[in-house]
Amino acid sequence: MANLHKKGVGKNLLLNANLMRSSKIYHNKLLNILQKTPIKLNKVLNHLNPNFYIQKVTKKLLAPIEKQIITIKQKVINKITDKTKKILSKFERKAIQKGQFLPFAYGSDVFLAVKIIPLAVAGEVALTIYYKDPKYAPIVVMTTLIKAEQFVLAPEPFKFYMNSE
Repeated sequence: MANLHKKGVGKNLLLNANLMRSSKIYHNKLLNILQKTPIKLNKVLNHLNPNFYIQKVTKKLLAPIEKQIITIKQKVINKITDKTKKILSKFERKAIQKGQFLPFAYGSDVFLAVKIIPLAVAGEVALTIYYKDPKYAPIVVMTTLIKAEQFVLAPEPFKFYMNSE
């Protein structure tokens, strides 16, 4: 190859190979730019959309309530682990993890778990109570965050809830 290069025979061949390589690199860069353009446009258009800002503000306003819900979940999990007895089956635990449900601290024969969803900045939440038998529809109750915590941590949740109202 070196001899051909010295004689000038391979110069044209090497030049053509370098030109092809450089055009391919340029073509790849152009494709990358073209692929990144819609992504950048989506980000810019997101900032022009008022719903984007509404979602940001509601997330900031509901963040303290969601932190309180997380602490309630931790309390319930601590109660369950303190008792060291198996309350939930393997399948129920998977359902609770996937659906982000909160099991009752003392277990229940009829109900599987509760899902707590924040509704307002004032501390109102929606409790969705799920049955162990999936043929029954879940029960939705509007309540305060404090009552929701007491409800989930109570040994007999429904008796407690009926007496507190």
